[in-house]
Amino acid sequence: MGWDISYHPLGEDEISAIYFAGIANPELAKTFAERFNVPEFHRENLAKAFAYNGVTVDSVDGTESMNGSFSKGHGMNLAVVAGHLRKYWYVRGSAMSFLADDPDFSGYFSDFRELVPETYRHLRFDNKLTENYCCGVYMNNAALRRLAEAMESRPPIREKMANLFSDGRLDVFMAATRYALDENLGLLEAAEIIEPNPFNLNSSKSYTNLHNCDPAGAILFREAAMEQIAAIEREDAASQEKKEAPPAKQSFFSKLFGKK
Repeated sequence: MGWDISYHPLGEDEISAIYFAGIANPELAKTFAERFNVPEFHRENLAKAFAYNGVTVDSVDGTESMNGSFSKGHGMNLAVVAGHLRKYWYVRGSAMSFLADDPDFSGYFSDFRELVPETYRHLRFDNKLTENYCCGVYMNNAALRRLAEAMESRPPIREKMANLFSDGRLDVFMAATRYALDENLGLLEAAEIIEPNPFNLNSSKSYTNLHNCDPAGAILFREAAMEQIAAIEREDAASQEKKEAPPAKQSFFSKLFGKK
């Protein structure tokens, strides 16, 4: 399984002031829906997200717990809520989490334990992607500004970002960054909030509002998938031609000495 990554603009203060406030009082879902002009069709799903009780499933033994991973529980649900409130961006196969242990990038990522209400600080905080279906890193507004500046002034940062988000995906990530900076927000990373169908984008799967997803990243994924299929078809055609080609004639000496 690959990585379907999304980036959700979200203010550092909104983690508590919107998400955990809504978890504590699900009636606030109506207030937030009106504040962010959530379409009527999606308001019920937003209310369901705020009704989340924090249960996570341990991927090792399948047991349920309310004391497990923040990333797989509230962190994932936080991305669901964020995707209902604002537009977000998708990239296939690349994530800032992959640079979480790189010393050049360690200063850009927040510790969720410092951002959640005290009653939730007993949870396990990975602060990066560890598997599918969880949230990854969070970069606050100040960190995003430093990263954008470093992209201009520090070649090693720019090169690593270009390598990570290759084939046009850096443009998608930077579009998300520019939006967040313009709105004085940070960016929340998540995996499998949206799972595009590259052959029919309209039938893509999303745990949040699919229509809030900027289409650029999904279009890149579709183009890559179509090119991969075309390459396979070319290989199959070449292989079939080889099978159907008549055997090459052998020379007199080749036949004499048993050589091909």
